Amino acid sequence: MLRNAWARLVHKQFLFVYPLVIGVVDAAAFFAVYTALGGQLSWAEFARADFAAGAYLHAHLDQLARPGLPLLVAIAAGVCVCFVSAAVRAPFYHAIAGPSYPTSPRSWRELSRLFVFYLILYPVVRIVPDFFEAGASIAAVAGVALLVVSVLLIYVDYAIVLEDLPVVTAVSRNLRLLRRGWAPTIFAFLAFALSYNLVWGFYQSHFEGSFRLLFPISWFLVNALFALVGDVVFIFLYDHLRRS
Repeated sequence: MLRNAWARLVHKQFLFVYPLVIGVVDAAAFFAVYTALGGQLSWAEFARADFAAGAYLHAHLDQLARPGLPLLVAIAAGVCVCFVSAAVRAPFYHAIAGPSYPTSPRSWRELSRLFVFYLILYPVVRIVPDFFEAGASIAAVAGVALLVVSVLLIYVDYAIVLEDLPVVTAVSRNLRLLRRGWAPTIFAFLAFALSYNLVWGFYQSHFEGSFRLLFPISWFLVNALFALVGDVVFIFLYDHLRRS
């Protein structure tokens, strides 16, 4: 399985474009929220805030929790991210699983299903953690719960796209696959999470001090690379489990 995933990464280098596009949209959405909250229009300050987006949003929860422009911008940005993620990830998954590079979802049904799933998932994994202060015991509990949720839903969007399933059916399919291959799934997930956190820690130490102009760009590219490798590995593991 890993050999096949590596071969796909080697022979289809343009797969990198898909997570790169999603990364650009994520950064643009955060920039919209950042400016609505009155963030300083400085490359260095924005790069620091974007790197630690959760901490930045937590520090401005009082503004985001009441009616006003920041809340409206945050909601619009979140919906936009969910829609673009669905529009890009659907062809991305087909590109990983197939021989070509699709540029759009195969149908509006596929797009709408994935969009609805992300509308449900993203608030849980991206917004709820911002309500907890880093370092607090409740934040640690929330972090563990988030990891559990991430594992329990790890194959849902693949099933929606690659098996053309409705969201609820895809969740059931995902749970059956997890029962069949929980050990390799958890091992791959923990290995990926550990690798990402090690790299994140390295970048954190540099973002806390002064850095060169292009340093945030390198983090942006590393993020896209992690997204690419993660999806390729887990899609091949998903395919292995559903065929076994």
